[in-house]
Amino acid sequence: MRNKLLLFSVAILTAFGLSACGQDAGSSTTSTQGGTSSEVTSSSKEATSSSSSSSSSSEATSSEEASDDTATAGEILPLEYKIRQTNQYKYDDRYETDAISNMEYDSLLIDEEKYPALEESIEKLNDSIEEMIEKDYKNATKMAKSDLKNIPEYFSGPYSVSKSIRVTRNDSEVLSLWVMDCGFTGGAHGYYSSVGHSYSVATGEELMLDDIIADKKAFIEVIENRLDDEYPHLSNLNDPNKVIKKQVKNDQLCWTLTNNGISILFNVYELASYAEGAQSIDIYFDDEPELFTGDY
Repeated sequence: MRNKLLLFSVAILTAFGLSACGQDAGSSTTSTQGGTSSEVTSSSKEATSSSSSSSSSSEATSSEEASDDTATAGEILPLEYKIRQTNQYKYDDRYETDAISNMEYDSLLIDEEKYPALEESIEKLNDSIEEMIEKDYKNATKMAKSDLKNIPEYFSGPYSVSKSIRVTRNDSEVLSLWVMDCGFTGGAHGYYSSVGHSYSVATGEELMLDDIIADKKAFIEVIENRLDDEYPHLSNLNDPNKVIKKQVKNDQLCWTLTNNGISILFNVYELASYAEGAQSIDIYFDDEPELFTGDY
C-alpha cells in the first residue's frame, strides 16, 4: 500500500473573493474584511487494503473593520465570524495519479453567547450543508470507483464536490451569504450553482423578499431592465419575464443583501446556456429607494 502524504493548506477566507470552482456568486461589492487567522484543528487518516481516505479542517476568522473603536448610538456594528473548512480525500491503488474523489465544505461559526438566536439558525444551515455534501461525496466516490473499474482509460480524477460560503454582509442587523455548490463527476464539464441566505441578527429568522422588497411589481421591472442593459446578447434559453415573475412570486429568487443593496443571481440554465454562465445584477438602495421596505 502506498503511503499518502496529507498536505494541510491554510484556508482562504471565502468572503474575500471567488469560490473554489472559480465562480463569483454575484458581482456585488462587499466591505473590507480584516483580522484573518487560520488554524488546523483536526486531522485523521484511515486506510483499507485497496483504498484510503484523508481529512482535515481549518479555521479562519474575519470581521468587518469598524470606522471607530467606540460605538455611538445607533451605529451598525460589525458581526465577527469564523469559517471552518473541512476536506476529505479518497484514494485507490488502481489510480496512481491522485485521489479518486474529494469533498470540501465550509461551516460558518459565530458567537453563541452574543447571538444566540442567530447561532441556532446558522447551526441548522451548517447541518444542512454537511448532510448534503456527505450525500454528494458518497455518490461521487461511487461514480469514481465505477468509472475507474469500467472505463479506466477515460477516468480523470478526482471527482470532487464542494460547498463554500461567501459572506456579503455581516453587521448587527443582517448576516447575508452565498452557499456556492460546485463539483466534477466526469463528462465534458463540471457544475456550479449558488443559493443565498439572509438572517436577522436579532431574531435569527431567515429573511424573505417580503421583508426587503416593498413593491414587487416594480422590482421585477427593474430586474428585467438591468438584465437587458448588462446582458444585451443573452440567448434567453428561457423567457426571462416568466422566470423572474415565477421566482419572485414563489420566493425562489437567488439573492443576498450587501451594505449597499441587494445582489441577485440567476444560475446556469435558469436564463441561458452553460457556456454563457450565470447572470448577476445589483440593485442599490440609493438608486431605487422606493423598492425597499427600509427595514434592513
